[in-house]
Amino acid sequence: MPQKAEGTPARTSRVYRFRDLKGAGVSYTRKHITDLEKRGEFPMHFQLGPNSIGWVAEEVALQQMRQVDRSVWAAGEHRPADRDREVRKQPNE
Repeated sequence: MPQKAEGTPARTSRVYRFRDLKGAGVSYTRKHITDLEKRGEFPMHFQLGPNSIGWVAEEVALQQMRQVDRSVWAAGEHRPADRDREVRKQPNE
């Protein structure tokens, strides 16, 4: 287990570089990601080194789930979990 300073939570997060984002399902250009970051619609990057940046994988995944939720609810559909509950309530035929 990673060592941590007093009062600081231990973190073992995966970090995505730009080239890793596509494999994680993010197919935006660098410019579009920058615009989304400025609007607060994509997690902010952080500096990995003098010439590299990265994004915390969990934050990217959370943003993707929020985007799906916005799209589904904007279309007036229910979440799959809600549909599953409705199906379970119906009597078996």
